Amino acid sequence: MRITLKQNILFMAAVITFSSLPGCMLLIWNGQVIGKELSLEGEAFFAIVRETDQDITPVIEGYLVNNFDALSEAVGGATQLCRVHVPALFPL
Repeated sequence: MRITLKQNILFMAAVITFSSLPGCMLLIWNGQVIGKELSLEGEAFFAIVRETDQDITPVIEGYLVNNFDALSEAVGGATQLCRVHVPALFPL
């Protein structure tokens, strides 16, 4: 039985799709974990502001910048890629 070009292309598309699924599932799981952590930490920051009436904006900003720098490593350096293509949005 000869395999036609169309069948070969469909087979290769299926192989690529199924081989990329575990990576996509891992990214989704990491996003859920990071989102859950950020929500808990956001509640903690809100509680600090509510109890002390202090302006902790620089602390929160520094924390978020550090957190999203770590996030770029978790999703394969997407922030680094954006810095190359859109340097005005991501200054070094």
